[in-house]
Amino acid sequence: MKTFLTEQYATREFDRVLHSLGYKILNDINAVTVIMPGALIGTVILTLRGRGVGRRELIRRVEWLRDRIIAKGGRVAEFGNRTTGEIVDRYSMSLQCLIVEHWGF
Repeated sequence: MKTFLTEQYATREFDRVLHSLGYKILNDINAVTVIMPGALIGTVILTLRGRGVGRRELIRRVEWLRDRIIAKGGRVAEFGNRTTGEIVDRYSMSLQCLIVEHWGF
């Protein structure tokens, strides 16, 4: 393909075509990608500022992010018959080595 493109286009045009092709491929990948619940939770945790977040606030932010993704046409994996709170608790257990819980705050 590179040989074909270099024969068809000048150097400047080749770069433009290559970038356009790259963006088209990335767009096609994003169109069929399904976002998993763990990715939602991880994204929320990684975007937090300050000292942390409580369980209720984490659930609220995960629901907000899920709703925004769906509103923009993205696809989010179903939680099955589980609530967002159950999903957050499940993934929190698997991330225990990275999350510190404080009670009574």
